Amino acid sequence: MRGTFRQFEIFLTVAGKGSFSAAADALDIAQASVSKQVAALECALDERLFRRSIGQPVALTARGERLLEELPGLMEHAARVAAPTAASPVVRVGADAMILERYFYPHLAAFTVDFPGTVLEFSEIASEAEALHRQDDTQVDLMYFTFREPLESAFGAPLKIVESSIFGAPAYNAVQKKGQSQIEECPVILPMEGSADEAIHTAALGALGVSAYRVVARSQRMSNRLDMTAAGIGLCIAPVHFTQPYLNAGRLVRIVDRITHSYRYGLIVSKRRDKYMSCARKYLTSLLR
Repeated sequence: MRGTFRQFEIFLTVAGKGSFSAAADALDIAQASVSKQVAALECALDERLFRRSIGQPVALTARGERLLEELPGLMEHAARVAAPTAASPVVRVGADAMILERYFYPHLAAFTVDFPGTVLEFSEIASEAEALHRQDDTQVDLMYFTFREPLESAFGAPLKIVESSIFGAPAYNAVQKKGQSQIEECPVILPMEGSADEAIHTAALGALGVSAYRVVARSQRMSNRLDMTAAGIGLCIAPVHFTQPYLNAGRLVRIVDRITHSYRYGLIVSKRRDKYMSCARKYLTSLLR
């Protein structure tokens, strides 16, 4: 029979609750996701399963009635077959490019040594819109993303609020003394074009009053951007805590007094609660706090 286990579970819930909204509440997912999964199942079976009328409870079609009779036995059998391998050692993690490159990839080898029985499978989340859309994605178990504004959603409280400002080489002290408007005349070093990191940096420049600037270099690695900034190539936006060694060594100065914020969130997407998921979540979350 065509269709996924998740689609069948949602179908049974809708049939039992009598509405898509009640099923969404029961499954703790968005109503749009319920509708999408049911539509996908109907497409796979090439038949309508529900009759939908505005203001009326959904009703099963004849095909829906037959499926409702067939499914319980099939799902019970599938559960028995899947039981020996239900706790998969693969934990699927979605995150923005900055988090992947700055925090997760560099620590992957250490994680493998500490937790040899758990495999991390990473995928990149390209935008804030995609992160919000994937809150109930069945293709990831954990999700981490940096937003430019605080959220009121399933993501809960942020793991960390990152404070950033504009930094430059000591030669830019003159810029600092002349006033913030002079920053618009200075070259700027940014992350790679189109990356999630770039979006956060350009938003931060705007929040600090810089609307016009000249991009002279790009690098996805924070350490490279700070080294280029210290070499006098241009200015950069950087988290305050990252720049402290450069400030202490006299290699960088802070150009403006104001700071801007970004918000780092983590979300448990899947409902699995095995030991692999637990150790992955604790380790990855600790890297971002």
